[in-house]
Amino acid sequence: MKNFFFLTAAVALTAVFAGCTKMDAPDGLGKISFASTKTWKVGSQTWSDAVVASGANNKTNFDGGPSGGPHKADWRNNPGYKGTLFSWEAVNQYKDYLCPDSWRVPTKDDFITLDIALGGIGDYQINATVRDKYLSLWGGVYVGGCNNNGTLDSQGLFAAYWSQSERPLLTTDALALLFSSNDHAASNVIFPNNIFDKGKGLTLRCVKN
Repeated sequence: MKNFFFLTAAVALTAVFAGCTKMDAPDGLGKISFASTKTWKVGSQTWSDAVVASGANNKTNFDGGPSGGPHKADWRNNPGYKGTLFSWEAVNQYKDYLCPDSWRVPTKDDFITLDIALGGIGDYQINATVRDKYLSLWGGVYVGGCNNNGTLDSQGLFAAYWSQSERPLLTTDALALLFSSNDHAASNVIFPNNIFDKGKGLTLRCVKN
């Protein structure tokens, strides 16, 4: 399995944001609310970005400034995007609550199924045509991520979505879907089960049961 961590050529936004700080633990799960209700039907699956907007710790929110504004180089795939990045620990702790009823945090196999439905091979590949389908048919966004030291990385350059699956035999890592833009140093990469350190902040999407 190939590693595809944040690369040094990525765009960092430390001058714009204070960084990816850990949120305080929630007072109660009853305060959870969901950010959006967009859905995408791909093959046999239905996906949604209706991910929890509050009530989980170990996450950070981004305001996603407009194109040409103070975040000029960011969010090129979807100017004005607003979203939440979670550590894998938060995903694991709150996986039964991060998605609405009848939805769940995806597994590694869900991402393999998605990739094949979009024309991929269910494994590491370099394929701009399939990558474009992640954008147009699945509504993917180049959100980038958050490094363990609290700095933002690769906004506008790649997308990474946590699964609830750990990396086999190495409990410091977990698996996530990743795909990169033409502008990334490793352009047009797609990897349904990329390896990420659990402490990194990545985005999340729900799949229907």
